[in-house]
Amino acid sequence: MSCAFARFITPAVLISCLVPAIAAERGRSFAGTYRLSSVTKSEDSVQVTVTVSLRNFSGADIHGGSVILFDSSANPSVLGKFSSIKLFENSHVLKISHVFSIPNEEYVLWLKGRNPVLRFQLPETTDPAMAEAIDLQQVSTVNPGTN
Repeated sequence: MSCAFARFITPAVLISCLVPAIAAERGRSFAGTYRLSSVTKSEDSVQVTVTVSLRNFSGADIHGGSVILFDSSANPSVLGKFSSIKLFENSHVLKISHVFSIPNEEYVLWLKGRNPVLRFQLPETTDPAMAEAIDLQQVSTVNPGTN
């Protein structure tokens, strides 16, 4: 690859090429990238839009799954979930977005580089704690101020 060509590779393209390799190496069924936007702070919480581009490496089409956001504590609790996914085809990318209200402390961890804790809940799993971890990489940073 020439140096002139390498300058045109954007970080998003590079990450989208690396995510499948990272997921396969870790044996994960789901991996993707995320972006935070539309941040509004209040006294004790932050409202933030989380947009995820998620790839299905499970080996099967999934009907009726969902993506759940957990806090980063030692005993994580559910902060919210994205809308239910009607069909998530194997080896396809799905782009989802949702506005969450999260504790200030959680948002500060994200600003310091910790990824949001997202898990994929299969339709046959009723306990969110049994949902499968998603390997995430951030594609862009967010301004810590209010928008």
